[in-house]
Amino acid sequence: MIVRAKRKPAQKSEPVDTSKYDGIDRVERARRYARKIPIAVSGSGGHDVTIRAACLVARGFDLSEDEAFAVLSEWNRRCEPPWDANDLRRKIAQTLDRGEAPKGFLLQGRAA
Repeated sequence: MIVRAKRKPAQKSEPVDTSKYDGIDRVERARRYARKIPIAVSGSGGHDVTIRAACLVARGFDLSEDEAFAVLSEWNRRCEPPWDANDLRRKIAQTLDRGEAPKGFLLQGRAA
């Protein structure tokens, strides 16, 4: 005879405060995360790498366009060559307007 454990009813979780996590605000968490994102290199899929970085930073940490630009500008300095500011802003806007990832998806985990 097989005895199965009874399932406990799912508990409702409280909404996550996306403005703070472990005392570190989301912009600072995004900055720390962006330092780990590989740089974009011209001729080696740089456009795709930059769109991915914009998605991770802007949508992942639910940042405004200006907040994401500030964070990605730091990341952009390491790119080869760095993107023009207008191109970088355009990529961020594209990600925010048409991105499929849910906003704040990187805020659920531990502090970056």
